[in-house]
Amino acid sequence: MFIPRRSIRHPSRDYAGPGMWMISINAVESLDLFGRVEDGRMVLNAVGQIVHRCWADIPSHFPNVVPDAVQVMPNHMHGLLVLDSCVQLEREAFGKPVRGSVSTIIRSFKSATTRAARELEGREVVLWQPGYYDRRIRDRNALERARDYIRENPRRWTEQRPPIPEPHVRVRVIEIERESPLHPWSR
Repeated sequence: MFIPRRSIRHPSRDYAGPGMWMISINAVESLDLFGRVEDGRMVLNAVGQIVHRCWADIPSHFPNVVPDAVQVMPNHMHGLLVLDSCVQLEREAFGKPVRGSVSTIIRSFKSATTRAARELEGREVVLWQPGYYDRRIRDRNALERARDYIRENPRRWTEQRPPIPEPHVRVRVIEIERESPLHPWSR
């Protein structure tokens, strides 16, 4: 059975008009595909360099867009996009993209990075989870907070990342008898 995906885009927002957006995109299955963090700094591998280069290259394909801060992390990336203007005849709707809109830019970016990674690897690869997260930047304070968040992301990486469990650690499962007063169905 086919279950159509539901858009998480806000229906009343104009994703094709002028504005600034903070974009977050996750790697497929949150895998560390783009490099590693060492001493609070991101060290990009070849695929991470592709991601960074393609982000910087967005204005070549969308002249109305200026990328601002960007940070590629081991399993995701954050970037700020400034849409100066967009020649649009209609508002973007789900399933009806408008050239130069945020979703069209991100779709093109994800496609370009995946195509370049496939050429690099010489095999079929999947880089990205479906979709992306966006947040409209409304004022100078929000812009500075977003830039700080992006800039500080590698430093916070080890602080916010849950520790990877040791392979020899096992969880002991305690079974509760069905007649026990602790069993949820015995009451």
